[in-house]
Amino acid sequence: MKNRRGTLDRLAVQRPCTAAWETMQGDERKRFCAQCQKTVFDFAQMTPREIRLRLEAGRGDVCARLTHRGGRLAVLEPDPLESLLSSPSTWSERRASPIAATVVTALLGLGGAARSAESAPSALSETTTVSVPTEEAQGSKGVRGSSANRTTPAAGAILRGRVNDQENLPLPGAEVIARNTLDQREVHAVTLADGAFVFAGLSAGLYEVSADLEGFEIQSIPEIALTSGKVTEIDLMAVDAFEQITVGGAIIAAAEPLRQVLAASDLVVAALAGTSQVLSRQDDLVVIGTELQIEAVAKGRMPRRSLLYRHAEYAPTVTEEAEALAAVPAGSTVLAFLDAVEGEVGPLGEPLFESADSSFGIKRLEPFVREAYLDRIAALIKLDRAAPIDLPDF
Repeated sequence: MKNRRGTLDRLAVQRPCTAAWETMQGDERKRFCAQCQKTVFDFAQMTPREIRLRLEAGRGDVCARLTHRGGRLAVLEPDPLESLLSSPSTWSERRASPIAATVVTALLGLGGAARSAESAPSALSETTTVSVPTEEAQGSKGVRGSSANRTTPAAGAILRGRVNDQENLPLPGAEVIARNTLDQREVHAVTLADGAFVFAGLSAGLYEVSADLEGFEIQSIPEIALTSGKVTEIDLMAVDAFEQITVGGAIIAAAEPLRQVLAASDLVVAALAGTSQVLSRQDDLVVIGTELQIEAVAKGRMPRRSLLYRHAEYAPTVTEEAEALAAVPAGSTVLAFLDAVEGEVGPLGEPLFESADSSFGIKRLEPFVREAYLDRIAALIKLDRAAPIDLPDF
């Protein structure tokens, strides 16, 4: 599934709590607030998926401790083994990200050069690690130089790399500046969604490389020797310039307009809800799969006439589990904004989907208003084709 980084960063506390986290009873992941008589979760100790399940089940009524570093919500990185153990997905209809396409185009423009030293040998060069003295605050990352083993088709030197934070997450939107220390000329680039940047056709010489992004202090590399016809790669590490921690209830994200939710969804359908089943249990949550029989497709394509909608509900007891199974009543008409779940399928091999937005993902509606909603969505799709909107980084 998508890691909706932009949505996480917009989370905010609607009702601040006056009780201190340190006075609450529990562990580092969750504690009980005696003042509010509620459990408070530390989102910094939870993965994006766990946070999404909590928000979805609570419909926004969740008490949490939010830690923002450099303007971004601190979260726990998911275990890479989790995706490796998932069964292959039969869902193949995925949108190509325009940002990702730009990155691919940029790399192809460099002759398809491989970035990583662990990848297959590049047509441009063999990359080797070169140690560069840096201050302790800059971490261990520095310059990765390269020696060409054949003639490069592009004239001049190529400098490329990535900007990551101290948790090794990419930082898009950072301005990178390469300054020739001989003639003081500067070139600028902005990092893409994966933190990557590239400069091509640079004149040979010594360069100073720095970067800037609000909320972060980014290491600079004072001296890099660039040679015409060769590729040099660098990593820049960013350190949070500030940290803000808030505790409270009713954790919400700034509402996204319907048009933006629509643009971010893989599939938008009007459907009839079928039977529901418990797929798994996580503490006081149950993860439920509800069959949706598709009646009309407003956006996307489906190879089948049904899918499994996976959603989370609160169910601390067996009695409440039965109520959770009725969260999307069988026979009800719904309008669903969905994202395909990557690498997973339903118990019977059916396509598996989740809500595209925790606060506005699936909406129950009366059959007589279904056509009005579909007409409005069709108009928004037509508008977006004429004047596309920019989506936030996810």
